[in-house]
Amino acid sequence: MSLWLLHQSENTLDDLPQLNITSPESALILRHSQNVIVRPITLAEYAFIEKLYKKASLAEAVRAGESVTAKFDISLVFTMLFETHALSDVSIN
Repeated sequence: MSLWLLHQSENTLDDLPQLNITSPESALILRHSQNVIVRPITLAEYAFIEKLYKKASLAEAVRAGESVTAKFDISLVFTMLFETHALSDVSIN
């Protein structure tokens, strides 16, 4: 995420207080028409989203998020996914 931000034309190294390439970062990357949205996400959010992307059940996805941190908050992730239009439909089987 930090490296991507650094390479945007409007940003400089001064815009990034600390660039630590040894610390992992996760990002949600979306494209709406010509607009690219890059949003930082936590490792727990990444684990949750990855499970959903792989068609796992909601319970499995929540467990994946909680395995990273006990403070995983599914409501915050769903809010972010709906606000960014990354998730537009939920079906119950």
